[in-house]
Amino acid sequence: SKDAGVWVVRSNQSEHFFMTHSGVDVLGDHLYQFICEKAREAGWTERRGPNDPPRRLSIVGHSLGGITARFALGLMHATNWFSDHDASPHAYISCASPHVGVSVEAAIKALRIDGALSHGSVLRGCVGC
Repeated sequence: SKDAGVWVVRSNQSEHFFMTHSGVDVLGDHLYQFICEKAREAGWTERRGPNDPPRRLSIVGHSLGGITARFALGLMHATNWFSDHDASPHAYISCASPHVGVSVEAAIKALRIDGALSHGSVLRGCVGC
């Protein structure tokens, strides 16, 4: 349909945990391609009429999802996606996303809290683990 619509995408970490090893650039490109596909399905490839509702895109990401969304938004900006689709960015919200990186100590602590080390050793041979 060509209505404004709302797209909700939820990714369960347990289902896609190992896919994150591809890197933020690959994940961001996948999200960008997904948004492009949904825009085509919604008819956003045509110019809006004077009485059509505005086309606004909001993205919310948690943890790595926030970094992935930021990368996808960068691709959208670099390719003039918003002007090409007669759309505008509305909101970008990231929760608990490590925009300035994560220290090794924090990563090790997070793995211990999640119990990952109790299943074998994820960090076997890691100095100081």
